[in-house]
Amino acid sequence: MHTDNERQFVFRHYLPGRLDTRAALHRFHAATGTGPNRRLRRWVVAAVLLALVTGGAWTLYAHREVTLGTQRQDVAETYTLADGTRVTLAPYSTLSYRGDCRHVRIRGRAYLEIRHDPRHPFVISNADYEIRDIGTRLQVDETSRGTTVYVSEGSVSFASTRGRHRAIVLSRGMGALLPAGGDSPRRLPDIDDNSMAWATGRFHFDNTPLPEVLHQLSANFHVALSCSDTQKRLSGDFEATQLDSILPIIEQTLDVTITRKP
Repeated sequence: MHTDNERQFVFRHYLPGRLDTRAALHRFHAATGTGPNRRLRRWVVAAVLLALVTGGAWTLYAHREVTLGTQRQDVAETYTLADGTRVTLAPYSTLSYRGDCRHVRIRGRAYLEIRHDPRHPFVISNADYEIRDIGTRLQVDETSRGTTVYVSEGSVSFASTRGRHRAIVLSRGMGALLPAGGDSPRRLPDIDDNSMAWATGRFHFDNTPLPEVLHQLSANFHVALSCSDTQKRLSGDFEATQLDSILPIIEQTLDVTITRKP
């Protein structure tokens, strides 16, 4: 027996002329030399209905929308897509796709380590922009003022949907901003990988002026850090997990006192 849902599915998706069961039966009888048979006819119709329902259900499943993201205010979460691409999402950010995980949509801020596949470029897009790449590490940040892209490895093509012919290519250390409603992205000053420490979990400083170190830490941990001694420089690697474990090391290494305001 077929359920009402199965019949409704067939009625919705059946196209006249695409599947003529009566003609199929006539061809079967001609090929086998058999005459009409009600039981056989019912079997063929049942098989056709089952194929339609099963095929339709699989199509719906394969093209369902998948959404990844976190609603926790202080936690970034990392996911691995079916193609091996790793995605780290900032709090209140999402990544979604329908069917093909190499064509995604992002809301908020995300850091992607895209698996190399020259035959199947990875695409990030929405109604305003399109980013295409083959194998790259990059950050995409959507805000009310527009979309910003920073590349830490590889290269990408970044364009507005209003002017794809004006796409720009960004490679390691480069960034660009597409203003909301803009026709073309504009390049930004070269970036430091520490701007992505929230996702990579690592700060790297190489003879970096202390004011710049404190600026980067302040931006990452959402606090205001300052120090009266602005002549010192810092070199070293730090885990970008807890500010309370970083500041004492800097203070002891450079013999300074750092003040903090929330």
